[in-house]
Amino acid sequence: MDIKDLSKKHSNTRENQIKGIFANLFLVQNRLQTEFDNKMDVITLKQFMLLIMIKQSYEFKEEITLTKLGSLLGCSRQNVKKLALQLEQKKFIKIIPSKVDSRASSIQPLNLLHKYFKERNEENMKMLSVIFSKYTDKEIGKFYNLLDKLHEGVEEFEDYEKD
Repeated sequence: MDIKDLSKKHSNTRENQIKGIFANLFLVQNRLQTEFDNKMDVITLKQFMLLIMIKQSYEFKEEITLTKLGSLLGCSRQNVKKLALQLEQKKFIKIIPSKVDSRASSIQPLNLLHKYFKERNEENMKMLSVIFSKYTDKEIGKFYNLLDKLHEGVEEFEDYEKD
């Protein structure tokens, strides 16, 4: 039995479909992380995602703190700091005191970060193209919008836990 067989056998009700979607999100995330970690040269997928967030904030000329990065990535400040320290050792970033909040640490991208993205962009796009090759442009648009709704649901779940 494989994942496709299992999914088909349990797709007869909304409840089973929801369970299947949830399980598949977990399985896909694990498989993507394993494959990207094997195919990327000097950084892991988690480090790559952190670099993307840092790069985006830099392009918008926004200071980005470890706490804000944790919030964006859905993990703790401590986990982000661990990743950031690894990236600092590899000379991608520098951790500096925040200009806005003296208690916080922010991230400054270094030249190697920009060089890395410039050199890896074509290969990264090829990998993403393989993953999404089965989708039409219309399906990609729908999928993108559905992921927004999924994020909204996760935010509601986070609030649900607080009540």
